[in-house]
Amino acid sequence: MEPNNNNSTQNNPNPPTTLTPHQSPLNSLPTQSPKFDIHEFVRNHKTLSIFLILGAVLLFSAVIILILSRTPKTEEPETSPYPYFEHRYLLDYSLGQAITNTVFSDIGDTILSPEEISSAPIINPNENSYTVSFDEASFKILKDQPGQVYKVNLNLSDQRTYILYIYVNQDWNYIVAVLDRTDSSNIADHIYIYTIEGEEDKYSQEINSWLKQFNLTTPIETNLLLPDLNERE
Repeated sequence: MEPNNNNSTQNNPNPPTTLTPHQSPLNSLPTQSPKFDIHEFVRNHKTLSIFLILGAVLLFSAVIILILSRTPKTEEPETSPYPYFEHRYLLDYSLGQAITNTVFSDIGDTILSPEEISSAPIINPNENSYTVSFDEASFKILKDQPGQVYKVNLNLSDQRTYILYIYVNQDWNYIVAVLDRTDSSNIADHIYIYTIEGEEDKYSQEINSWLKQFNLTTPIETNLLLPDLNERE
């Protein structure tokens, strides 16, 4: 006797499911997309890869340039000539370094100005350092009522010569420094007047009377603030 196929299908509690072409089993895993292989991409697209790399480099460079252009730049100090004052103790001892530091800084700016340097008899042996030697033998302290005058010759390493006069009135209300160029009669001399702020005109008559004794060449006068005399010692 042949088995009854209809009966076996009816008795099967899980009859087979027929899938349509667009259906997938409910429990089937999702299909994973293949991983991107950069080496494979470069091998298959050499020209495109070169353009992409160049583009990335240019973009990176542009970003760096943009960042640097917006970053505040710190100015690098330029190498400039500076004076070295030799035997400055002559005036340091008499006036105090608070005063001499100020006066030497101002006359140093004058001595190392382009106009003064270009007028030197010779080229300075050292490109940056100019020796300003106080001639010890020439140093004098002169009584000049109502004050006192300090006089000393200056010899520079490029053979320029000056006489420096520093006048201090008896009450230290003002100081006058005269820088007289002696190796050339065609270079302007300099006068530095130090007073308390607002007192520039208070002692002008007295100062001008004292300056009349000098035969200065077209002197350039500069008004400056008096150094702190409390730090004189």
